[in-house]
Amino acid sequence: MDKNFIEKIKKSLLEEKEKLKKKLNEIAVKNKNVKGDYIAKFPNLGDEEDENISEVAEFEENIGTENSLEISLQQVNRALEKIEKNKFGICEKCGKEIEERRFLAFPAAILCQKCIKIKK
Repeated sequence: MDKNFIEKIKKSLLEEKEKLKKKLNEIAVKNKNVKGDYIAKFPNLGDEEDENISEVAEFEENIGTENSLEISLQQVNRALEKIEKNKFGICEKCGKEIEERRFLAFPAAILCQKCIKIKK
């Protein structure tokens, strides 16, 4: 795979990593006991009953969002690690090179288009 293309993808992944971390820090705190894990923050909107109901609803939403962002961050970190180890661009299932157009759509891809279709 072309080194310039890999550098372009690396830059994109690093930018995405910062965005994900920023979003996570808005709704969650790092779990000190588990590396790479976050815990959704419980919002404090006030002491009135309607405010408490809103807090619970927002917290439930934060949990789902936190989980989704955390998974995305793990995928980005995994792709960056593969770049550093010169193993980026190889399908984890079949071992063949992943098409460049796949990385343009999803820079953290670990499977080629053929293996994704088989998985579905």
